[in-house]
Amino acid sequence: MRLFAYFTPVILIMAYLSYVGIFEFGQTYTTIVLVAGLTLGISPQLLIHHLSDNAFKYYVLTALAVFIGVLGTTSKIGVYITFILAPLFSCLYFEPRLVLHTSALSYLIMSAAMYCNTGTRAEVLYAGRDWNFIFVAYLTGFTMEYIITTSLLYQLVKRARMMMDQRNSAEEASRLKSEFLSSMSHEIRTPMNAIIGMADVALHREMDDELRHEISIIKSSSAGLLEIINDILDLSRVEAGKVNIIPSAYSTAALADDMTSIVDARNTEHRVPIRYHIQPDMPAYLYGDAVRLRQVMLNFASNAIKYTDFGSIEVSLGCEPVDADTVNLVYSVKDTGQGIREEDQKKLFTMYAQFDTRRNHGKESAGIGLAISKAFIDCMGGTITVKSRYGVGSTFAFSVPQKITAAPAADAQPADSAVLYTAESARVLLVDDNDINREVLKALLAPLRLTVEEASDGQQAVTRACSRPYDLIFMDSHMPVMSGEEAAHAIRTADNINQATPIVAVTADAIAGVRERLIAGGMNDCITKPISPDALYAAVRRLLPPEKIQLQG
Repeated sequence: MRLFAYFTPVILIMAYLSYVGIFEFGQTYTTIVLVAGLTLGISPQLLIHHLSDNAFKYYVLTALAVFIGVLGTTSKIGVYITFILAPLFSCLYFEPRLVLHTSALSYLIMSAAMYCNTGTRAEVLYAGRDWNFIFVAYLTGFTMEYIITTSLLYQLVKRARMMMDQRNSAEEASRLKSEFLSSMSHEIRTPMNAIIGMADVALHREMDDELRHEISIIKSSSAGLLEIINDILDLSRVEAGKVNIIPSAYSTAALADDMTSIVDARNTEHRVPIRYHIQPDMPAYLYGDAVRLRQVMLNFASNAIKYTDFGSIEVSLGCEPVDADTVNLVYSVKDTGQGIREEDQKKLFTMYAQFDTRRNHGKESAGIGLAISKAFIDCMGGTITVKSRYGVGSTFAFSVPQKITAAPAADAQPADSAVLYTAESARVLLVDDNDINREVLKALLAPLRLTVEEASDGQQAVTRACSRPYDLIFMDSHMPVMSGEEAAHAIRTADNINQATPIVAVTADAIAGVRERLIAGGMNDCITKPISPDALYAAVRRLLPPEKIQLQG
């Protein structure tokens, strides 16, 4: 509304020029323009805080209609401005009824002004004609134009309003969907954390081969379920156009080792012969999103394992030079499975696409893995190719440009997965409202020989943090009484002995942006449930004071 107030001096100048005869107004109209202009320019500043939003809309548009309604009778162009401009301004609110109300108001004001003005303005045009005849002639023409213009504006605004409502509904549905996925991610990952975590702990203990095999199956099946959960979350990101590619330096040797380990683990049930062809002279380190690359690699290999009943699978990984500091990372999976019909290949990367369902009955598939993989590769600037003959086999491959880079500083540390260190003098605080989650985390930390204390909510964590020092705090993000974010903020802002103590967020919420939000809220790092022992040991070693670490061997 400040814009209207800024026009007040302009309106006063126009009124003065009209008074001295530069404009064609008479003194009566000068007074009307002055009053309307001041009303439009000044009073909104006084009333904006006292009227409801809807009443204020009508007030401003009424003042506008008064002003341009009178102004419009001074010339033929002004009349057209009158019956178009006022309703047109009302269109900005995208309320169809407001267009009709404003148009009717503007029409009445213009008719009244025209009636007062006809005797002085129309005599030149209609000399000898009756005054009422002239007024009716003017009014009839303008009425027809008003009806046409208002009808068009009404239909346009009605359509625009409908589209806005649809967009708002879609945005609301998207917001509710994101909240639902975030909630379901937390609810599903919490028990998955217990299953996978305790399976990891059990596999590090002495047991007979049969029991180890059974627990390995539990872990492998849980990993498969976790992959489905991750696919659902990735699907929501793809549909929202919010695929996150987070590049960093990674080791090609580690990428190859991870890929073979994960594929072999997925093959424990089918036991399809797999031959690996890893290029030995690849650059040692590349810059890209290794997490997404592994995800696509596993998707291609998992599909090959799933649909290959006889024969074998060949997995290849290598690099093709592009220029001095860039290579194309090339990965392919060739199988002797059932193959894909030519007419189905065009729909391979479509969401929820499933083919040959009768033949593939019993082979679980949601039909979203390839579509998600293509979205990832596209975002990385790469390409995916498919070659397949029905009844013979298929070859899936991707090529992604990657920059050659140096080894990151963190890579100089030895691997943490082998637990090559202990920290017997370190004290950590575990904060989680779920007893099982605390039990899992304690069991995973047991090989480090830490002193572990527990708290069941954020308020207890803050109380403990104010009473004794800790070297590290693990904080669940979702808790009753006080959430992990609130507790971290309280510890960081209060004057206590743990104000600078590293805090690691432990969250089951894998939605994009959560990690960044938690770190911005005062956390030092973030671990996603189910907790990976490697990620856990790496975080502990990175955040504990160096003097607390005792290397083994």
